[in-house]
Amino acid sequence: MIVHYFFDLMVTMGILCFVISGVYVLTLMFKKLRKFSTHKWMLYGILLTGPASMLAIEFGWFLTEMGRQPWIVRGYMRVAEAATQAGGITFVTILFGILYIILMYTCAYVLIRMFKNKPAYEDVNRLAKKQGGEIEK
Repeated sequence: MIVHYFFDLMVTMGILCFVISGVYVLTLMFKKLRKFSTHKWMLYGILLTGPASMLAIEFGWFLTEMGRQPWIVRGYMRVAEAATQAGGITFVTILFGILYIILMYTCAYVLIRMFKNKPAYEDVNRLAKKQGGEIEK
């Protein structure tokens, strides 16, 4: 049953991201709706799609891994037999951990450097002025 819940969560997060991006594209396509493309709630929705997409990926991964387990347990194969016997798993796991740490610090460094002397709202205001509006601090 838990596999079904993870499937539902994965699909919900994917649909949420799709709907938010679809609404954003529609606001850009029609001149009457263009002012909503920089509306506070639209920007919050766009901000939400980043974590929602990562959650969708993680829920999908849990779905895949937990979905395998019943086939192993129900007498076809023991869990110990299903686990990999590859010798380099520890090395690869550590390597991926190091890679993610490097990516995390690199991303933080780039974002801090980008916004150190220039707050994000200045870029948003510059883009909003091009579209005929302005966003305040």
